[in-house]
Amino acid sequence: MNERLDPFIVDHQFFQEAQKELQLCYDSFGRTPDPRCTPILGPSGSGKSTMVKDYIASLVGGSPTEKLVIYIETPSYPSARGFASKVLNAIGDPMYDRGTVVQMTVRIVDLLEKLGTRLLIFDEFHNLVDKESAKLSYAASDWLKGLINEAKIPTVIVGLERCREIFIINEQLQRRFTEAYVMEPFYWKRTETQNMLKGFLKALQQRYTFAAGLEIHEHEVAFRFYCATGGLVGYIMSIVREAARLATVDSVPITMDHLATGYLTAVCNNRLVKINPFTDQNSSRIEAALSVVEGSQKAGERKSRKQHRPR
Repeated sequence: MNERLDPFIVDHQFFQEAQKELQLCYDSFGRTPDPRCTPILGPSGSGKSTMVKDYIASLVGGSPTEKLVIYIETPSYPSARGFASKVLNAIGDPMYDRGTVVQMTVRIVDLLEKLGTRLLIFDEFHNLVDKESAKLSYAASDWLKGLINEAKIPTVIVGLERCREIFIINEQLQRRFTEAYVMEPFYWKRTETQNMLKGFLKALQQRYTFAAGLEIHEHEVAFRFYCATGGLVGYIMSIVREAARLATVDSVPITMDHLATGYLTAVCNNRLVKINPFTDQNSSRIEAALSVVEGSQKAGERKSRKQHRPR
C-alpha cells in the first residue's frame, strides 16, 4: 500500500466498509462471467469522493503501461456520445472527442484491455439525472449498460441517493448492480453512530493542536459539532481545517472561537440552523437546532425509501 492521499484523512467504519466494497469489485475482475458492480451512495459531504480517491492512491500498479483503475467524473446530463468521450478522456485517449458512439465504444473496450484495467469508477453519477427537470439521460445510462456487458470490467458508481432513480427507470442497468452501500452521517440519536462521531473527533484531536481544555470528542463539544454539520464528515473536516488555518495565522492552538469562525466560513451556504452551535450558550436553542437537523435527515430518509428499488 502507498501512503495516504492526504495524511490528515481520518478513516472510520463507513469509510473502511466503502473501501472494502471497492476492493471486492477490484478483486472480482476475471473471476466471474459477469463483473461485480456496486453503487456507493450517500449525502453530499459524507466523504464519498475522498474515500474513492484515497483508495485509488493506495493501489500499487504493476507495469508503467497499466492503468488498473479508471476514475471518471460523470458529466451533467450527458448524451451517450458525451459520456463515451468523457471515458476516453479519463483513459488518456488524445482523440477522445473523435468518432461515433460505436467507434468510441470499440476504442474504450480495446484500450481498457491493453491497459489491464480492473475497475471503473464513475463518480457524481447522479449527474445523469437533470436537477432542473428530474429527467434521466436514458441514452447515457443504456450506453453504460452496454459498456459493462462488452468490457466485462467491475464497475462502481458513486453519488447521491437520487442515483436510485436511475435504477427505477433503467431496470436493465439495475440488474447488473448489487444492493447499494450507503455512507451515512454520524447520527446523534443512534448510540453506535454517536460513538463513531466521538471517535472521529478524537482522531482529529490527536492530529491537530487544540487549546488546553478543549476536548472536541467530549460529549458537549461533539454535540455542537453534530448540530453544526449533521454528522457529515466533509463539513466536520472543512470546519476543523479552516479553524486550523485561522489558528496558524494567530500563532496559537485552535480555540472554540476558531471553530465558530470556521463554521461560518466553511458551512455558510449549507447551514440548517440559524445559530452558531460553537458560540451559543442557550441550551434550549441548541436543542432546537438538533430538532431541525434530525427533521431534515428524516425527510431525506423518507424520500430515499420512496425511491428505493425492489430487489
